[in-house]
Amino acid sequence: MTQTALLRRILPAIIAVSLMAASATSATSQADVDRTVGRGLEWLAAHQSRLGHWTAGAEQYPTAMTALAGTAMLCEGSTTMQGKYAPNLRKAVDYLVGRSRPNGLIGDPTRDNRYTYGHGFAMLFLSQVLGEEEDAERREQLVDVLSRAVVFTGRAQTDGGGWGYVSAKDGGGFDEGSTTITQVQGLRGCRNAGIPVPKEIIDKAVGYIKKCTGPDGGVRYNLAGAGGGGRAPITAAAVACLYNAGDYDSDYVPKLLGYCKKKLERYFEPGFRPLALRPLLLRPGHVPRGRQDMGRLSRQDIPAARFRGRQRRLVEPRLHRHGVHDGHQPDDPAIAQGVAAALSTIEHLR
Repeated sequence: MTQTALLRRILPAIIAVSLMAASATSATSQADVDRTVGRGLEWLAAHQSRLGHWTAGAEQYPTAMTALAGTAMLCEGSTTMQGKYAPNLRKAVDYLVGRSRPNGLIGDPTRDNRYTYGHGFAMLFLSQVLGEEEDAERREQLVDVLSRAVVFTGRAQTDGGGWGYVSAKDGGGFDEGSTTITQVQGLRGCRNAGIPVPKEIIDKAVGYIKKCTGPDGGVRYNLAGAGGGGRAPITAAAVACLYNAGDYDSDYVPKLLGYCKKKLERYFEPGFRPLALRPLLLRPGHVPRGRQDMGRLSRQDIPAARFRGRQRRLVEPRLHRHGVHDGHQPDDPAIAQGVAAALSTIEHLR
């Protein structure tokens, strides 16, 4: 199964949560939300391999999938030391730590297609684990893994300041917006956990984003201009990225927010149906940071109650449609990415 076909199978769950699109009339209670989140987490727990990882179809993307699923469980409140999903989180951490290579890459280039996604998500996940880890030996291990991961990310950066699907050396200097966002978010997680992150890496990344921004405030796919003009998901993720880089008050950020607001307005028009959209996400990693952060920024202009209600009312029927209900566990591991992305978004709204 191709990567595009794989994600088309799980896009309904992701898009329904992330694009805040369809109008709904029935109310959703907090109990409904809690029940949906619980079922999704139980589905993830049931589909973790004995080795501690999750994969997409045909055993693909184990690093990215494991980091995403682990992040969803962290959002529930569990840690490696306590909570319902502590055993699952410990196994996930063990798996990712075991995939740390001498050069700092977290992942396996032979199994992780477009390995910078998995590397960035793993940095983000493991840095959150480090902040809650109480075992001294494990903390030392995580500090070592993340310190080397930061070095790898710095060396993988292109001359233009971005990142591609693989390192600059392996990819011939190719850069791309969503992978760049993933690396910056991972670096910020590391810095928050006390791992040194050279300022020049972040400065180059911020410069890259600004160079990819058009006159209308839209951030395009890459520095070379491939793929046309600005894209709302990448632009929204860029805003979150800039905030994480400390760029809160400049005149530049409102320009990006204005672009996103304009693009989001159509999703609240009567009769809009998000599932009719053509699939926009063709790779792991594009959803949780891009569209989840689009949801965050849109709350500046949409009443919070309306925003939360629409997203929540869209979640349960979509997960229900994919079999995540009443204890039923679907066999298709491809749904794991959609479930993990949905849960991470719902937990943010709770």
